[in-house]
Amino acid sequence: MQQNSFVNTLSGRLLLLGVLPAMLAIGLIVTLAALESFRDLRQSEEKVMAADASGAAALLSTRNERWNGVAALLAMTQANGMFGNRKESNELARSTTEAFTGIIGAWLVYEPNADGQDAASLKNTELPPGSMTSAGRFVPYWYTPLTASGERGQIMLKPNADMDSMDYYQGPKNTYSRSSKAEAYLTEPYEYEGVLMVSHTFPIVAQNKFAGVAGVDRSLLALGNI
Repeated sequence: MQQNSFVNTLSGRLLLLGVLPAMLAIGLIVTLAALESFRDLRQSEEKVMAADASGAAALLSTRNERWNGVAALLAMTQANGMFGNRKESNELARSTTEAFTGIIGAWLVYEPNADGQDAASLKNTELPPGSMTSAGRFVPYWYTPLTASGERGQIMLKPNADMDSMDYYQGPKNTYSRSSKAEAYLTEPYEYEGVLMVSHTFPIVAQNKFAGVAGVDRSLLALGNI
């Protein structure tokens, strides 16, 4: 007599009708649970990333306000008695660069002969040549060269350059000419002499006239780390 196939036996039927569906159901439950867990994990990671991005944005905004304030302070010292006092102003820019390790430079730029001292300053032995142009315009830039890792080097002095074309000077100058209001101006990121930076600036106003710009520079390397 021909033997019944396994599926026709009691054990086969139990396996076919009970065990296999149960295993399939368990597998489906495990798969759905894994998918749900993945979605939850992804949502959690997205929330963490969003929080990190929001935190970084808030930190950048706070620091921007801080450095705008430093630039404003440099400009206001000029407007309140230091304008034309080139020796003291030059020292203030140097001290600012030295004191604030979050910047790579602090500077002042007068309009040509704004204080009436361009010619006389060329003969003034108390002023370092790096604080002015060949015509005597007062433009000291105190800065710290950066290493590849972003560490600051020794503080150095050189005259500012390209004032007639670059945004760090023309931006706040044009803004003031339109509004007659002294306010902070932050440049777009730019590269200058191989260094990527942004400039926080503030117009110098003397006797209700635009007389120049004060500012501090920050490296994009530090901003990128944030």
